[in-house]
Amino acid sequence: MTTIQGGHGDEGSVLPLSAIVVAMVVVAAMVLVSIADGSVRRARAQVAADAGALAAAALAHDSDELGRLTAVTLVEVNGADLVEYQQAFGDDLGDVSQLAPRPFRVTIVADYQGMKAVATAERSVRADEAVPPNGVEAAVQSASWAIPAAGYADVELGAR
Repeated sequence: MTTIQGGHGDEGSVLPLSAIVVAMVVVAAMVLVSIADGSVRRARAQVAADAGALAAAALAHDSDELGRLTAVTLVEVNGADLVEYQQAFGDDLGDVSQLAPRPFRVTIVADYQGMKAVATAERSVRADEAVPPNGVEAAVQSASWAIPAAGYADVELGAR
């Protein structure tokens, strides 16, 4: 009776191959989680910047402080930090007519956990448009709807 022996040296080769495949899957999962985290942070930064720019453009008139306070409030309610705030009126944007509505532009840079986003909002301001009554209070009241919804009921809305 003769016995045939395999003995080609491939016994036990499945274990190292399985370890390599598992390691590759783990590395791929880590890369995907990192990409997803970056996308979420980028989106949160953009939402904060958009909210601040739109609210500041809607409420600010000739008062830089009103626009800035509004922007700071809404950016912080969205969990980000206001890095930069700029506003420009029609005179700065090249419009020289005193009778025509002046363009008003607000540009904001917000930072959410190291991810920065830029947002710009623009509107027309009539020459006879009055500054909102009690500007800072109007900004705080208009922003207050977002504070309880975001879980920031204890946030103090003071000027910085």
